[in-house]
Amino acid sequence: MRRIAALVLAVLVGGGVGAAVIEGESLTIAGAQMVKMPGASGGAALRLDLEQAQTGLVASVPLPGPPAPGKYALSLRVRVEPVDAYSDSFTLGVGEASQNFMPTDFPDPGASDWRVWRLPVIIADAPPPLTLRLERPSAYDEPKTKALLVDNLSLQPQGGAVFLVSVRPNKVMYLPGEEARAEVLVRNLGATAAERRLRLLEVRDLGIARQVAQQTVSLPPGAEQTVSLTWKIGPDEYGREIRAELLDAQGQVLDQVAEYVHVADNVWKVAMRGPHGPHMTHPDSSYCGIKTPEAWEEYITKTFPAAIRASYGNFTEWFAWAPDDVFYMTPTEESWISGQGCYQHLRSRVLDLNRVLNEHGVWPITYAKSAASGPPAYEFMRKHPEWGLGRYQVQFDQQHVRDWNKQIPGQDKTVFYTWVSLVLNITIPEIVDTAINEILNSAEMFGWRGARYDDHYTYWGQPYHELSTRNMQRIFDLGKQRNPGFVWGFNYITMGTSCVWPSKPLEDRPWQQQHKEAGLVPDPAPPRFEKMPEVFPELKIACENGGYIMNEEARGAYRFTYSNYARLLTHEARLVRGYGGHYGPIPFDPQPQSAFNNIYPDLLRAASRAHTYGDIRGGTRFRQFLTRYS
Repeated sequence: MRRIAALVLAVLVGGGVGAAVIEGESLTIAGAQMVKMPGASGGAALRLDLEQAQTGLVASVPLPGPPAPGKYALSLRVRVEPVDAYSDSFTLGVGEASQNFMPTDFPDPGASDWRVWRLPVIIADAPPPLTLRLERPSAYDEPKTKALLVDNLSLQPQGGAVFLVSVRPNKVMYLPGEEARAEVLVRNLGATAAERRLRLLEVRDLGIARQVAQQTVSLPPGAEQTVSLTWKIGPDEYGREIRAELLDAQGQVLDQVAEYVHVADNVWKVAMRGPHGPHMTHPDSSYCGIKTPEAWEEYITKTFPAAIRASYGNFTEWFAWAPDDVFYMTPTEESWISGQGCYQHLRSRVLDLNRVLNEHGVWPITYAKSAASGPPAYEFMRKHPEWGLGRYQVQFDQQHVRDWNKQIPGQDKTVFYTWVSLVLNITIPEIVDTAINEILNSAEMFGWRGARYDDHYTYWGQPYHELSTRNMQRIFDLGKQRNPGFVWGFNYITMGTSCVWPSKPLEDRPWQQQHKEAGLVPDPAPPRFEKMPEVFPELKIACENGGYIMNEEARGAYRFTYSNYARLLTHEARLVRGYGGHYGPIPFDPQPQSAFNNIYPDLLRAASRAHTYGDIRGGTRFRQFLTRYS
């Protein structure tokens, strides 16, 4: 152990304005050395060697104390060596409080190579030590952190002995004008009773605030109280900060906490995918780890709601869940194996999950397509030979149909095990209406808020055909008649979609403003074409009705450059949004090989105003940012 007296440890003790500052404390970290470092306080910093370190605890730093009980903002000013060691991350922890930081997070405005990491902590008596964990992903190929340099550490009181712990809106997404509720946890760690004024604000746009509720809170010494506040969400759409503030008798803000929610009448406007629970809900499936009723109750009441809140996602899709994705999306039996993918499900569990999703403002989206599959599809064909349904992909096997729903505990059928699929004859209006109505019937039964087609009722290979146009219009007409708030999405764009990518782009025009630094690669220019044709009428209808337009093929764009990917995103998003639709690609297939590749695609998609149809890998703070500024 080395005692390092030269490190400045600034600790603000007590509460409120004018708290004393104690400097010159020594800090104890095993194996650390003091080194000269430009940009550090006093020109020196504490260097913790991590070259041989593996994932796990790398430091435990005693906090001086005991400071006065209360809530504090802990700040740690650090720098990594080398500065481009982006693959690792660090988790700061004090007691139950913890937060993960990447070496790129929170640069110091005055010195960009330094970072200031902050962690809110609650100290009731003797403070526990600050722990520092290194997270070192083995798959990343970027430079590893050789050392962490620590410049200073501070504890700043937040509100004194009476403070706010959290604010929890009851949903992650609201409709405009919807009634909302938030629970605010207030705590008093002081030795005397206290009275404070609590107010709740909605903050939108770039700081437009509206007070929506207030209440006086009286707390005995050592007590905490959960205050429930209700109000109506304002009419404006998109992201909100829900901010709780604690005020003294003079109206001065002593402390504040915030959460973030989406507001929209169509989830595609702010789409961010969240969790939907186990991939298969039947306990016999090896893909479902929740085997007993007791474990399911724990999951549905605690684990799943916590995952929803942590993700900030406002929709989720149930892929290929139904016995048949066209003609039998309203099963009344308790157990089945899906027609596509052979996924094992329990009806009661699907209902449970969708109930919880809807309660938390997350829109469950059902998978849909124009190819019927599984035994129900063949039974439907048998009853309606006049509809001329066709068969494709695999040969019909009566034994497979007979044994389809025989579930063997612990043994799953392989994905696409005998995907017996039937292409619909979409020239017959009654077939199209039947398929659309089954989706809407399923919504009434299971609580779906929308559907996402993998393939819709396009006249095969001819999206410009009048039949394709008629069928697309029929989707929205029936939807608005039966369920006006129901939303629709389509797996639509590829590089072969000629109305989106009509021909070889023209040569790039040079940028009017040149880089000041020689040798820098210019930003990617938007693609230009000699002539952009009108989009297919069916695509125009989907966009004008607020549909979601997906590009699944974009998942393979990882093979090329980020410049190419930026061009793809900006061009497709601009075109879709120009017609009133909402655009999004499926994220890359492979797991990223670096932290940079983990985050940068998310940044490009957000910058193009696209909505990722898949997991957002940028982490919690990026999801919070996307929610607030959606």
